Amino acid sequence: MKQAFCGNWLRLGQTLCISQYLIGQALHAHPPVRNIDKYLTSFNPFPVCYTARPSTLAWPLSGVFMQPDRIRIVLVQTSHPGNIGAAARAMKNMGLSRLVLVAPRQFPDPQATWRAVSAAEVLDNARVVDSLDEAIADCGLVVAASAEDRRIPWPVLDARRAAADIARASREAEVAVLFGREDNGLSRAELMRCNLHLAIPTSAAYRSLNLAMAVQIVAYELHMHATGDDLPSHSDAGWDAPPSTQENMERFYAHLEQTLGDIGFLNPAAPRQLMPRLRRLYSRLRLDEMELNILRGILSETQKRIHPVDWTARRGAARKAGPRTAPETAFETRPTKGLKTESKTGLKTGLKTGSKTAPETAPETGTPP
Repeated sequence: MKQAFCGNWLRLGQTLCISQYLIGQALHAHPPVRNIDKYLTSFNPFPVCYTARPSTLAWPLSGVFMQPDRIRIVLVQTSHPGNIGAAARAMKNMGLSRLVLVAPRQFPDPQATWRAVSAAEVLDNARVVDSLDEAIADCGLVVAASAEDRRIPWPVLDARRAAADIARASREAEVAVLFGREDNGLSRAELMRCNLHLAIPTSAAYRSLNLAMAVQIVAYELHMHATGDDLPSHSDAGWDAPPSTQENMERFYAHLEQTLGDIGFLNPAAPRQLMPRLRRLYSRLRLDEMELNILRGILSETQKRIHPVDWTARRGAARKAGPRTAPETAFETRPTKGLKTESKTGLKTGLKTGSKTAPETAPETGTPP
C-alpha cells in the first residue's frame, strides 16, 4: 500500500514537472531539453521540484533555462573606442548581444567599428546612457567585475562561479555585468551598487587586464553554461573507430616482437626491458582498431622486404670466435719484466745521472771496432 502511494506521488510529480516545463516553453520560448528522461530520473517529489519562486522550474543544469537576452554587458565611461569594438566582438563570439555604454568618451567612432569586425550589429544596437542609474534601473541582479581589495567584505566569486549565478538569475530577471574604466576600474560608490563582485584570478606580478579581455573571459564562462550540455563529456566522444581489444593488442605485441627480432633490433635470448617498455608506450596511447591495423600492416610489409636475422647462427659464430680480446697496443706487447728491469738498471739510472753513454751493443751497420 505504501509503495503504491509513493509511486502515485512520483507519477504525479513527474506529470507536474512536464506540464510546467511545456507551459514555460510556450510563455518564455525556452530552448528544448534534448533528453527529458535524465531529468525525471533525478526527480524527488517530496522536498522540492521548484525554486523559491513557484513560477520557475528547478532543473539540474543552469544552462537549460539561461536567457542570454536578459544579460547585458555595461561598460562604464570607456575612454578608447577600440575597446568598445573589441568588447562587442567578444560578446558576439559568445552569444551575447546587449551592450550598454555609460557616458563613453568617444562613441560612435570608426575605431570601434574596425575592432568589432563582424559584430557591427552589436554596436549598432548598443544603448548609450548618461548614468549608471539608467543602465541598471530595471535589473534584478547587478554584478561588478573588479579586482580591487575591499575594506568591507562583499560577496565575491571568480568568473566561473559568478557565471553560474548570472545564468540562474537570468531565468527570471534582468542581469547587468559591469566593467569599469581602463585606467582605474569602477569607483567604490559604483561597486556598492552591485549585488555581487566578480574577480578574475591573475598573476600577482601583473593584475591588469585589457577591458575586452575581461569581457571575453566572463562571456566565455556564460557561454559554457548555455552550451555546456552540447560539448563532449570526454576526450574520446565521437571517435571514428572503437578502441582495440586486449586480444588484438596481444597479437600486435607478438607480431611486433617477431619483427624486431627479424630486423636484428631485439635479441630473443637477451630481450632486456624492450618489450615491457613498448607495451607501456602503446598502452598509454590507447590505440583504436584502425590504428592497430595500420601498425600491423607496417610490420607485415617490413617482414616481406627483409632477410630475417638468424639468431641461432649468429650465436654459434660468436661461440666459435671465442671471447673478445682487447686490441693489441705497443704497451701491451712489451715484456713486463724486461721493462721493469730496464727501467731499474738502465733507463732510470741514466735519467738520474744524466749520462749520455752509448749503448753496450754495437750498431748493426758500420765498421766493426
